[in-house]
Amino acid sequence: MPSALLVGSGPDNMYSGDELDLTVLNIASAFKARQWETIFVNNNPFSYSLDAQEYIDYPEIRPLTVDNLVALIHQYQPDLIVPTIGGRWIFDLMESLSETGIFEEVNTKLAGVNWSAVQQTNNPSKLERTLKQIDVPMKNVQVVDNYQDAYLMAEQYGFPLIVRSLSPREHSFRHIVHDDQSFQETFAEALKASRIRRVSIQQSLQGLKEIETVVVRDQSGTLMQIATVENMDPIGIHAGDSFAVTPAQTLLDREIQTIRKLAFKITRRLRIVGVNHLQFAVDRAHNRIYVTKVSPYFDRISSFVELATGYPLCEVVGLLYTGERLREINLGEHYVPLTALTEPLMDATAVRIPVFPNSQLPTADWRLGTQKRSIGSAIGIGRSLVEAVLKALTYQETDMGNQRLAMVQQLTDDQLDQLLIHPQNNRFYTLVEALRRGYTSDELAELTQIDSYYFNQFQLIVRLEHQLKTQELTADLFRQAKYWGLPDVTIARLSQKSLDEISQFRSQAQINRTFKEIDPAAGEFEQHSRTFYATFEMENESEAGAAPRALVIGPGPRGLGNGTADDYVTAKMLKTLKEAGYEVIVINDNPSSVTLSSKIADKVYLEPRTSELVNEVAYLEQPEVVFVPQLAHEIIDHLKQLDLNFTLLPIRMIDRPVRILLSQPTYEAQVLFDGQVTYHLGVNQELPTADGSEYLGIDKIYPSDLTADQHLKLNQLCDQEMGRNHRPGVYQLIFTKDHDQFQMIKVQPIPAADIAMLAKALKLDIVGLATKLSLGKFEEAEFDQWQPSNDTRSLHYQDVFPFKSLHLHGQQPSKLTSMGAKVEYLN
Repeated sequence: MPSALLVGSGPDNMYSGDELDLTVLNIASAFKARQWETIFVNNNPFSYSLDAQEYIDYPEIRPLTVDNLVALIHQYQPDLIVPTIGGRWIFDLMESLSETGIFEEVNTKLAGVNWSAVQQTNNPSKLERTLKQIDVPMKNVQVVDNYQDAYLMAEQYGFPLIVRSLSPREHSFRHIVHDDQSFQETFAEALKASRIRRVSIQQSLQGLKEIETVVVRDQSGTLMQIATVENMDPIGIHAGDSFAVTPAQTLLDREIQTIRKLAFKITRRLRIVGVNHLQFAVDRAHNRIYVTKVSPYFDRISSFVELATGYPLCEVVGLLYTGERLREINLGEHYVPLTALTEPLMDATAVRIPVFPNSQLPTADWRLGTQKRSIGSAIGIGRSLVEAVLKALTYQETDMGNQRLAMVQQLTDDQLDQLLIHPQNNRFYTLVEALRRGYTSDELAELTQIDSYYFNQFQLIVRLEHQLKTQELTADLFRQAKYWGLPDVTIARLSQKSLDEISQFRSQAQINRTFKEIDPAAGEFEQHSRTFYATFEMENESEAGAAPRALVIGPGPRGLGNGTADDYVTAKMLKTLKEAGYEVIVINDNPSSVTLSSKIADKVYLEPRTSELVNEVAYLEQPEVVFVPQLAHEIIDHLKQLDLNFTLLPIRMIDRPVRILLSQPTYEAQVLFDGQVTYHLGVNQELPTADGSEYLGIDKIYPSDLTADQHLKLNQLCDQEMGRNHRPGVYQLIFTKDHDQFQMIKVQPIPAADIAMLAKALKLDIVGLATKLSLGKFEEAEFDQWQPSNDTRSLHYQDVFPFKSLHLHGQQPSKLTSMGAKVEYLN
């Protein structure tokens, strides 16, 4: 049986989150479908794939280092190593791995890319030389190791220039410099940040239109374009901090064809088999299109276009890695033959918008530039750009823009001008406010370098607002407002009516939401992605199934705090519900969430998690049980009022993290309580801060250093506490220890992050047991059958934080500002 070693992404960071775990799961399923063995290495405790025994034969929790990869290659002798699912830095790791000679020693090869492609991806100068040989326009790039050579670039091309570290030690380092002084300071910083003491100096294309495209190639040379994505903001603002729109809205046909041809030419020259994500700068003043970046690996855009188009990109690429060609791939009963070979069509517009953690880190610099500031993203899909944008923005507040638009109204004209020229996070609201104040589309295009098309579209929102405020609410006006994506609560506020009045008005006018299935053929063929979005048209394409149904409200866009641990918990719950015989239905607006995988969910609604939408899906699907994150209080309250026969169950493991700061040795005891019996899951030991003065819950090991007698004493205290009328569930009891005396500080449902860590340490599906408890289907025998692992090593857990990436100094770390986590077994 052939085998593949899948190399993960490591801890979540500013540049990647759950989208890579989603990719791993779908690609691993493709390998398993062709009878391959799979080995997956990662040290991210929130990875669902590490627990997915049906798709991963050998999960390995190890830091992603050269030594660890060499050991794994010796141990498993894999036929393939997959380096395209861990992000950009894995290519650096692969190059270091090749220097050990392991590829001459063991008969293995890379999937998707050859060594030449890896080296050129890592070295912009090498890539530039290759692309110039095939007449691909590129910005000028020089790789240097000293300031004198760097300054020659400044003398030749002038400012601005982009300074970027090659093979950075930690996070990506990329800055635009505008003068001699900042150039010298930034170069020194970039050189220090580079592991190989090399810095890339690039000609800046700031202000040009930025376009991204995703293509696929098989081993026979067949090429396909999956999607073209247009970033609303110009080059100079990180693509991850911009609104990304597909299909592209403002490109001319000749520009689309030029980008397509260039993408194919580059992918063919680099001999990539699988996915390639390319970025371009469109210079209309000189009628030129530059290639700015080549990324032959999966990332946030590849997961976005897979959802937006309905094309099963990860599964197709996984099958290409096994040696199949596009024309040979059979995607099963839900797709027509040759879907893998057919370029997807779209009959809707999808928008991915950035999510910024400014509420958790208010002192950070939120000016937008080449350094990424956002931590997550939200998706909106609709029949128009405006509808898609308004849906995506609803993640921030149910009443679209009420608070944020009210805040920007307080700005003076001078302050508004400064924000238009020097944008900050959540800039959409300043753009709309400028339109409110009478700026024309052309004026705003000149100030912001955003295409005037977008301002013409956003003017529809301003016009609708004005009409709803000043005119009587008629059926026609209401229909327009819903068609363009305004929520009921916003219409109610603007028209000065109650939500009940709006609901009655909609019912009387028969203005009903319908659901459309995302189909890679745009309805040309009978095929089913089982992924839906809502709009206001005549035909509804979603119907309730015959099996018992469970509706699960997803955790939404990634933020600081629990981060993707919430997605881990939700995904484990979905798996348990599926195994229990339910048809599992998910509502989520996070385009990167592993909960959206068809391997976990039977049906997905890519919609904002608002009471209005959740209520309508509940009426359509008629579920037997509905799970809602504990923190979604408004949705829980609304669901309680529905005249439907279902059981409503809050997901208590998904809640806002609590900051607990203690000065004594701290222990976390975890238990499962079925209402009568307490089952002990073990004890974590918190580690102190560097100065030994505080215990913050961000650094811990399992198991603890307690003696057998101390364990017994702690277990007795837990038993006593659980006997005090606690409902069935999984709990964490936090104690401080003074000599041999324990004092209980807090009892809470086990937080999502600790569940993910503990599940890996114990090799126990804690979420599954908790879900069965909620459903009343837990049986003592299930727990009794579980055997504790023979592994005597300690598992070390550490939270990671975004402070360095956001240039925050002296920031106090806490569970509230965690970006992700890493785990490692200690000998």
